[in-house]
Amino acid sequence: MIRSSGREVLATVRAWLPGLAGSKNFESAFVLDLDAHRKRKGVSELKPPPVVSHLHLAEEFQQLLDSGEAPNRAWLAERYGLTRARVTQLMSLLLLHRDILDYVRNLPPGTPERLVTEKKLRPLVRLAADSQLREAAKRVPGFATAQITGARSQPCR
Repeated sequence: MIRSSGREVLATVRAWLPGLAGSKNFESAFVLDLDAHRKRKGVSELKPPPVVSHLHLAEEFQQLLDSGEAPNRAWLAERYGLTRARVTQLMSLLLLHRDILDYVRNLPPGTPERLVTEKKLRPLVRLAADSQLREAAKRVPGFATAQITGARSQPCR
């Protein structure tokens, strides 16, 4: 990882490519002030994966429908600037087994987006509840482990 100013990076690149060192195009293409870029960007906070916010949005949609504030999904789509199909996709997440929903809700910030995606969860919706759990253990990394540790922490009756 480079922890230096952009001009030092240019000197390093010039050392790698001595034939281009005198080129003005080369200089303008590779002079980056990395320190200024880092200051402008700021400290990035860890965010939960998008599937968590999609689930929260689906729960919000269901709450609006249940309360009568939203007459139908088409109204929700228009209000939130989504297509009706997208609203249906989001709402279908609520058909997942309760354990899967709890797992997704509790994903820690910083979880890589590619590990748990909406695309991986969608096929589970069409399955029966017990089949959803078996398939989630295969398709969703960490779900089987979370399910086992969750079962151990509950007292036996």
